[in-house]
Formats: sequence, structure tokens, C-alpha cells
Amino acid sequence: MHKGEILRLVWKGLDFECQIIHVRDSKNGQARQIAMSREVEVTLSRTMKIVDALIRANKRFDLVLLPEKGHSLHRVSPYWREAIRRYFQEHLKP
Repeated sequence: MHKGEILRLVWKGLDFECQIIHVRDSKNGQARQIAMSREVEVTLSRTMKIVDALIRANKRFDLVLLPEKGHSLHRVSPYWREAIRRYFQEHLKP
């Protein structure tokens, strides 16, 4: 997938049952479908379950997606490192 396609994804474009990502506005302007890898399907599915539970419980939450970082925060760009630091500084006050 192209970066722009990833940034324009919407949750309803993710079909976990069929493990397909529906891209409406691709780079060439055509809609297309992309098969999800098992890792992507599991990660997104678990994330959606947590988000749904938080919404049902009327809890406030923040969600940050770090593209291409997998499960590790090693080698995170300075931009993301600073964003994470600011977030913790603002929300984890003593």
C-alpha cells in the first residue's frame, strides 16, 4: 500500500472476516482490494475490539498509530519520540 492510501483508510474499509482491505481512493484513482496478512488482521482486529469496548464504556482514550514500527518502539523517529514524550508529560502529571 502507498502511504497516502494508508493515511486515508477508514475502519469500515477493513473487512476482518474476509481479511481484505478496501482502498477506495488509490494512487491511480481506482478502488482496489488488498489481502491482509495474518499479523495485520490480528493487530487491527484487537485494536478495534479495545476501541469498541472503550466507546461502549464511555471512556476517553487516545489512539496513536505508528506506521511501519511493528511491536517495537526502537528506532522511532525523533518526531514520534517527542510526540510520545509530550503526551506522557501532559497526561501523566504527578
